[in-house]
Amino acid sequence: LEDSEGHLRREAAAALSMIGGKESVEPLLKLLKTEPYDDVLEEAVRALLRIDPPELLSHLNEYRNNVKDIIARCIQGNTLNEGAEGGSPVPQHLGTGA
Repeated sequence: LEDSEGHLRREAAAALSMIGGKESVEPLLKLLKTEPYDDVLEEAVRALLRIDPPELLSHLNEYRNNVKDIIARCIQGNTLNEGAEGGSPVPQHLGTGA
């Protein structure tokens, strides 16, 4: 998760998701606060939604708006590749106002 290459950080987040251990939660939460690339953020969010959704959501006030948007899309089942169609109240509930 600390590699200089974004695609490797994304793959590391995906691997942690498949492993699924609670020890993966803290490094993934840290990544959400520092990662510049949305595709890496999305993979980290998806991993946290699989491993420990309450822990992910308990830190909502700490995330940047783009991270909140990604969380909302992942909860809705819309990924960066699929795009979101239509409006949804979920981003508003997350405080993004999108």
